[in-house]
Amino acid sequence: MKSLLLVSLLVFISLKAQAQDRQRAIPGWEFHASVNHPVSGKEGVRTFYGGGIGVNVIFKDTNRVSFKTGIELNYFHTWDAWLNSGNFSNQTNIHYQYSVISIPALVRFNFGNELNFLVEFGAYLGFSLGGEMRSDYFSSDPFSNESVNGFKHENYTPGLSITPAIGFGTRLPLSNRLELLLKPEVAFVKNENYGEDSFNKHYFYARFCAGIHLKPKTKK
Repeated sequence: MKSLLLVSLLVFISLKAQAQDRQRAIPGWEFHASVNHPVSGKEGVRTFYGGGIGVNVIFKDTNRVSFKTGIELNYFHTWDAWLNSGNFSNQTNIHYQYSVISIPALVRFNFGNELNFLVEFGAYLGFSLGGEMRSDYFSSDPFSNESVNGFKHENYTPGLSITPAIGFGTRLPLSNRLELLLKPEVAFVKNENYGEDSFNKHYFYARFCAGIHLKPKTKK
């Protein structure tokens, strides 16, 4: 009888542990919108705000350490004052606009109980949807002293990018399963398709994300 009770107790503990493991395996979800602001280190360069939206899944969401991935769409708009185009020509008042689909691969560290804080770092794999550049164009011929002034419009593709990033944020409880996500983030973009003088070749950008974190459903 005692052996039967012991075996029953061990089976009960094992089943409960498996149920808890399955519960921890249920991922959480996040839906967010963001403001993307490139930060220039080049004198005389201005930047404009972009934006983005994203849907991400959080694996091991209830653990202290979790993993985030998903899909995000980000838009950027930057401005450069002047760019040497070569052959006695240059461009001024240059506007770059482009969109990128990104897949994040981020490790998240969770702190706190009722009020949750988070630190996450990793990288984004970016696939360009294409972009365009608009500028005022000037060219001169040193032999004939003729010059051309006009407006230039080019389509371009930034190419594949890997963007390291680090973010700090908080999750404020709204209900048993919903939390308000607030997260500032800093990322570094490097594109090889631009010339050395282009601001868009490599730059930092600051991003602020706000959205909803959907915690895993608790099984009774």
